Amino acid sequence: MPQDGWDVFIDKLPFMVSPTPDFPFRVKSIGQTLYRYDTSNQPGEQTLGAWWLRSQSSFHGGAGQDVLDGNDPTISQDVAALRFADCRGVDVWTPGQVGLLPRTRRLAAVGSGALLLGVQNGSTPLILWANGATLWKSDGTTTTQITWGGSDQIKSLTQDGSNWYAASPSGIYTGPLSGSTGSRIYDTSGVPGSDSVVIAWAKQRLMACVGASVYELSSAGGALPQPKFTHPNSGWVWTALADGPEAIYCAGWVGSESVVYKFVLDGSGQVPTLTTGISAVRMPPGERVLALANHTDSWLVLGTSLGLRVGEFRSGGDVALPLLWNDVGGACTGLAPWGRFVYCNYHAADGVAGIARVDLSMSVKDGLFAWAPDLTAFDSGADVTGVATSVAMLGSEPAFVVDGVGVFIADSTPVASGWLRTSRIRFDTSEPKIFASVKWAGSGNGSVQCSFGVNSDSGPQLGSLGLNGAVDYFEAPVLQAGGSFCQITFTLSGGSPQLMGYVLKALPQQPRAYQIMLPLSCFDREKLRTGRVFGHVGWGLERLNALMGLADETSAHYMIQVVGDARQRHVMRVVIDDIDFVQSTPPAGMSGGGGLAYVTLRTV
Repeated sequence: MPQDGWDVFIDKLPFMVSPTPDFPFRVKSIGQTLYRYDTSNQPGEQTLGAWWLRSQSSFHGGAGQDVLDGNDPTISQDVAALRFADCRGVDVWTPGQVGLLPRTRRLAAVGSGALLLGVQNGSTPLILWANGATLWKSDGTTTTQITWGGSDQIKSLTQDGSNWYAASPSGIYTGPLSGSTGSRIYDTSGVPGSDSVVIAWAKQRLMACVGASVYELSSAGGALPQPKFTHPNSGWVWTALADGPEAIYCAGWVGSESVVYKFVLDGSGQVPTLTTGISAVRMPPGERVLALANHTDSWLVLGTSLGLRVGEFRSGGDVALPLLWNDVGGACTGLAPWGRFVYCNYHAADGVAGIARVDLSMSVKDGLFAWAPDLTAFDSGADVTGVATSVAMLGSEPAFVVDGVGVFIADSTPVASGWLRTSRIRFDTSEPKIFASVKWAGSGNGSVQCSFGVNSDSGPQLGSLGLNGAVDYFEAPVLQAGGSFCQITFTLSGGSPQLMGYVLKALPQQPRAYQIMLPLSCFDREKLRTGRVFGHVGWGLERLNALMGLADETSAHYMIQVVGDARQRHVMRVVIDDIDFVQSTPPAGMSGGGGLAYVTLRTV
């Protein structure tokens, strides 16, 4: 069959186009259908109007969410609508607003391995820190060195409300929080493995882990008693101590094994006594417990070599091993509970040293709680890179150590700027969208800028909302469109700006469909554009039957080639919607039986 000279091919069937006044050749666009529904609890967020909308009016669900509408069955839609991807320098914990965090300042320089302890001396909050063989205390303004009584490296600190305790390889030392001197109350220099020592005030008693043994001590001092428990492996290293509602917990490791042991209180006598150590939490191989903290006798917080876990206290001193929460970006060595929060050290991707805040009142799903990066180290007009380690509370504000750099506390001024990046917004589909505009609200003083990324976490700035105290709004058109998802970054700067929420407008970017109505000659013999006559008896009916067979395949797609000449062909994918065949007298150049097939095609 000749390939040139025909007007169109449907699949492999050739036809000439023969328009008449009653059957013209037509091409018509088909209006797009927008599916409209309302399944969101966010006010105004639905598709019943002209736009598809996404909005957030609060961000206290925390960071770490990659996709806003990812439909994770383990996270409720209400919680997912409060979460975001990442932030820096902003406080997200007040529902309905995002503000700037305080800047930090370096209180003192320290070497490697420095420790922090938060205490309360009457009405005055203090922090104590051990820097090698020196011990210091400060209220954030006045810093005093404590003559603690020893000359070797301090390995652990604790307090009982009135006195501090410091442990070194040579012994355990104590002194009043109100004073500046101390003395040794226990000599541990002869205990095997005394280079590894951890102490804590737990259940109204002084607990010490020295070498492979665990001791219950008196604050009055004296000779070391018999240990409550000695691990059968002499290479065991104790790392952390904490109490709970029914037990005292000691964590440690050797090789790839790490276990939290419980020492349950026996209340059968007048004074409750401790039983020997029993395994309470066995970690997965290779994950070590490095820090422990009790939060309100409800949660045992575990800092591990891989991240953070939050376990629930159970009856009998048992602890439900929680899921690993690893958004701290590395090992978690410092924990400081305060109010509904726990502060911990944080490993930022860009290397800036800082801490994170975890809200234990906001459960995202089993084992995962709302969290966000918090204070970052700032000194001499620049961010400080390094690793935050120890964390403690100076009153209601966290303080932290940057290993080998210094002790950092919150300053009275806010950071110069901070940012928050939303999760990926894709409207529950990966199909392309037309992103129309972003409207955001703010209050306070300063500015809130908005940047928009399509198929990326960053993009051009859309606009800046200047704030003058009152609540204000700004709506900006999107400079890019046609992406599968978008991410929005809000940058707060100057004074005390507050972000109060945003609304994104979008539409699905559906390809435009067209309806093509073709009057096709369907005779036995037909004259091609080249002048050649092609066909045979019955060929018109054969092609009609073949065309009807194609139309019967209702779900099939066919290729239609509109052929101008041998050098120009236009190919479209179509389905056959309708065939209207009318038998008529053959036009000039055509002969035999047949008629005109008026075929309606739809592009797909």
